[in-house]
Amino acid sequence: MRSRILPTFLCFIISACSNKITLPGDYNIQLVPEKGCVEKIDNIKISYIIPVNVLKSDGIDGLVFKANKWGTDTKREMVRAHFDPTQMEVERRTDNGVAGSGSIYSIDIDKIDKDNNRIITFNPKTVKTYQNGLILPFPLPTFDLTSYLASASVVYKFEMISEYPVNSIKANFDRILKSDSSSYQLQLPDCIAVMEVKIYPYRKGSKVEIIANLSKMRPADSVINVSTKIKALEMRIKTIVND
Repeated sequence: MRSRILPTFLCFIISACSNKITLPGDYNIQLVPEKGCVEKIDNIKISYIIPVNVLKSDGIDGLVFKANKWGTDTKREMVRAHFDPTQMEVERRTDNGVAGSGSIYSIDIDKIDKDNNRIITFNPKTVKTYQNGLILPFPLPTFDLTSYLASASVVYKFEMISEYPVNSIKANFDRILKSDSSSYQLQLPDCIAVMEVKIYPYRKGSKVEIIANLSKMRPADSVINVSTKIKALEMRIKTIVND
């Protein structure tokens, strides 16, 4: 008798107006997928100010957005992005390797060159949701699109000439900055620079070559000014080189 009661109960719930049930402990279960929908977005905008033709040309004119994956084999979480010069698509998805649920964000990319800088603005326009499978779909995953659009990193390469010898400059980097076997880390007021540093004898002094990855750049009024952060980095490195 019990084996008949459970299927009957489930069929009743699935055929009801709502396809969700709440179990003891306020644990919610969605029984069947909901139809996908498209909604407009009109309250998000993130802009970057970057130097023209200076950054390493990865990503969107030097702005690199990570594709992230985490979770387990039966519940995989991911964020992935695709883009061309004028549009970007960001997907936040949860799946089990076969069926999944997610949101796809369509974003316009606007670019304006001003003096020696380029202003790149990301304007999200729509979000499309979907749920795959026949029963017990994954809930739509939560996602902070604003934080993601403000999470780009950049790679900037520059060099400096110093009158001091290689050993002296190397000692300054080791003394002042955090380091591991391959890089140095510099905490600036509103970003972090992880740097590969090479120092060579040059004429009567040294040449310092730096490849810096700037990340965790905090926006001010929805604007991230990469150019000013690069200037701050150069000034800090100049102090270290000539200390």
